[in-house]
This record gives sequence, C-alpha cells and structure tokens, in this order.
Amino acid sequence: MILFITWLLLPRLVTLNRKESFIAGIIWTLLTVIFEFTSGIGTGVPMKELIAAYNPLSGNLWILVVLTTMFAPTIISRINKRYE
Repeated sequence: MILFITWLLLPRLVTLNRKESFIAGIIWTLLTVIFEFTSGIGTGVPMKELIAAYNPLSGNLWILVVLTTMFAPTIISRINKRYE
C-alpha cells in the first residue's frame, strides 16, 4: 500500500532525482518513527514496548513498514524513469 500511494502521488507532486528521493525517504521514515514514539508515549505505552516493535525476531514486522517507507520514493523514482 505504501508503494502504491507513493507511486500514485509522488510523481504528480514533485520530480526528484536519485539523491532527493533518498533524502525524502529518510525524512518520511524519521517522521513516521517520531510520530509512532510520540503517540505511543502520549497514550502511555512503555518505551520498552515501543522499541520491541522494531525487533523482527519477535515476529513483529513493523520494521518492514519502516523500511518500505524509507525506500519507496527511490523505488518509485527509478520505476518512473524507466518508463519515461
């Protein structure tokens, strides 16, 4: 879903080169993590539990969402340049 939304919106809003796409992905990732920790702490979730969400060995796959968010602009940028 993240890749689809990125494919749908990103090329229509801005044109990014490879470096800008990577920077956008890092910013999206940082904003996602900051939002998750802020909302988690705000609702009373212990910090230990928030950090445990990033451990794929425990069966939690949240890290895949974060990584997809980070690389989505770069992947979509490359796909769009291939079809230009």
